[in-house]
Amino acid sequence: MLDKKDVVIIGGGINGAGIARDLGLRGISAVLFEKNDFSSGTSAASTRLIHGGLRYLEYFDFKLVHESLTERKILLKIAPHLVFPLPFLLPVYTNHEHGRFLLKAGLTLYDILALGKKLPGHKLHSSSGILQKEHNLRQADLKGGFTYYDCQVPLPERLTVENILDAEQHGVTCNNYHEVIAVEQNGNDLFRVQVQDENGKELEIECKVVINASGPWVNEIASFIDGVNPRLVGGTKGSHIIVRNSIELRHAIYSPAFSDGRPFFILPFERENLLIGTTDLFFDNQPQEAHICAAEIEYLEQETNALLPEIALKKEDILMTYSGIRPLPPVANGKKAGAVTRRHFLHRHVKDNRETGFISVIGGKITTYRQLAEEVSDLVCELLAIDKECLTSQLRLPGANGLEQDSTQLLQFSHVENNYQLIYGAGREEKSQRIAEKPDTLNPVYPDAPETIADIISILRHEKVCHLSDVLLRRSLIGLRIGADKKKVEQIAWLLSDELGWGARKTAAEIELYEREISRSFQWKNPDAALCE
Repeated sequence: MLDKKDVVIIGGGINGAGIARDLGLRGISAVLFEKNDFSSGTSAASTRLIHGGLRYLEYFDFKLVHESLTERKILLKIAPHLVFPLPFLLPVYTNHEHGRFLLKAGLTLYDILALGKKLPGHKLHSSSGILQKEHNLRQADLKGGFTYYDCQVPLPERLTVENILDAEQHGVTCNNYHEVIAVEQNGNDLFRVQVQDENGKELEIECKVVINASGPWVNEIASFIDGVNPRLVGGTKGSHIIVRNSIELRHAIYSPAFSDGRPFFILPFERENLLIGTTDLFFDNQPQEAHICAAEIEYLEQETNALLPEIALKKEDILMTYSGIRPLPPVANGKKAGAVTRRHFLHRHVKDNRETGFISVIGGKITTYRQLAEEVSDLVCELLAIDKECLTSQLRLPGANGLEQDSTQLLQFSHVENNYQLIYGAGREEKSQRIAEKPDTLNPVYPDAPETIADIISILRHEKVCHLSDVLLRRSLIGLRIGADKKKVEQIAWLLSDELGWGARKTAAEIELYEREISRSFQWKNPDAALCE
């Protein structure tokens, strides 16, 4: 039997999830399909910031900065359990292209564009003052610096899944591990979308509008309607490394890289670690093939040591890496990857000289996902002749319901120690108590873990989990913490097997699947795989 919906959304990253939630809150009939797990592509490979984009002022993109700062304020309100204020330090050195006075002007404008902000404004510091903040900074040629605030989203995968869960609460069916294998348009402006699940079962949906929010796979999905391979996105690869915070860094650091002036971040992350990035390289291979290469590791290592000499970072100190493809607009030859706009665009496809209801989403970033979703949903309402207002800026995500304060009040502008009571949502303890059929379910999932066995059971029961890797890499930070630790992976896998009814063969297969997926984070150790594409 042919299922009928108004809208089919292709892609379960942050943009697709945000669109699903917005359409659901407007009461529009929709269904979402993601060929892997939710947030398994670009959304999981970001620098994990919700920020105004200070560097975009360099390109005079005031509109994007204002929009980003507005969305930062909204996300602090609707997702206070996932988005946290983070104090930044911006040191100024002699060789930096922009001096203190130009940066002062830029940060003042940054504060102005954030009118009605929830976070403190910037402050100027002398070289001695900035060293009092972080004494491990490079002292040679230091002219002073600034402190300011932006925000961190330690687990953007949960931001995605909470949008998915709220969309489902409002009538949108969201399917992971369902690949769209064909889209056809018939003569009366309706589309037929053919889908296959991971077991090979096929289904077909008829709809009026198709939203292609597949990120770096936009070109591939667009070819269903355009026939040939369109070039709507031209990806750039961004890679990050995770290392121990051996120098007890207290602030996030943002600085132009010494070698090429690119934005360079060193961020406190996941209790005792640092997240360092990012790179920006044009990438023409398949998105799933993206992994860090030797030149990127050397770049990140050298820039870290130039900025923080005391850390003395070596390749052997790297705990994990991750890489992803930014689905940015294609650019002409000669343009730097870092100069490609981070704005988003909506492309309505044309067939037989007529605009269709097939819409591709190009570009965007996590910070502005909600605004992008609002624009897409407004266009859908226009196409369907429906008059429904957007509610996503007013209504909190599910995990925030019950929190009396927002994250700025909860953390009082202090350095964020990832607060798991917040990240896993309001009512975490109550849910854990309800699940605690056995006394040991309130124990840590492994020694010293912030998550309890009950937390994992709650995730399994309520968050559309299909595989072990979904839990470890996209519903929690466990995978980033334990990596390929076989003993801990097996321990958690057998816990899941009891809840999900997996037999020994299925459990072993899930462990192997997780190990294959996590191996990309250690691919740089293999010399044959470390060459840049």
